[in-house]
Amino acid sequence: MQVFATTGQATKQTTPHGHGIHLHHLTHFTHLTPHNPLLHLEPQTLYLLLSRQQVSLKWHWSLYIHVSLAHGGYTQHITRLEEHWILDARRTPDASYNADIVCALALTWVEAELEDALKERVKQVPLEESERWGGLTCRTWVLRVLEELDGEGWISVRVGSTVEDVEAEAKDGAAAAAGGNGDRVLRSKHVIL
Repeated sequence: MQVFATTGQATKQTTPHGHGIHLHHLTHFTHLTPHNPLLHLEPQTLYLLLSRQQVSLKWHWSLYIHVSLAHGGYTQHITRLEEHWILDARRTPDASYNADIVCALALTWVEAELEDALKERVKQVPLEESERWGGLTCRTWVLRVLEELDGEGWISVRVGSTVEDVEAEAKDGAAAAAGGNGDRVLRSKHVIL
């Protein structure tokens, strides 16, 4: 399979197995096969993803449960449509092939039997500003999700660490990877995996 894409365009290609692969905002030619992922993600793992936006070193924040290379996973994030924020929760067959993801920070393993319950729990987090995180953005919503998941035991932020430490770790990882000085896939040092 070959994919040609330019910034601001989305392209959909079909794999030999009939799976659609969406690639957004690529700036170069990429040759991909099911055996040639850009990111080597662990199966059944919850990731915090930071992806490129139009502004340098400003990232789009999302959560992604990676099921497997063959089956992709499930992305949850918020996006702004005119004056309103909406939750975008969908199956994502292409995260391992997405060139715009600059940091995939592993947060926890997700047992297959609990995957749907975790997705539903994340959907319950309100799309509103909070006292701790401030105004609503994709970043502050993800941080609030992590705070609530930690409080309920879905993830385990280490004693002595905070969600703010996870935030800084993701930002630092994205900046290093974008500058060519770091790996794009990391395991959080502040969360017990």
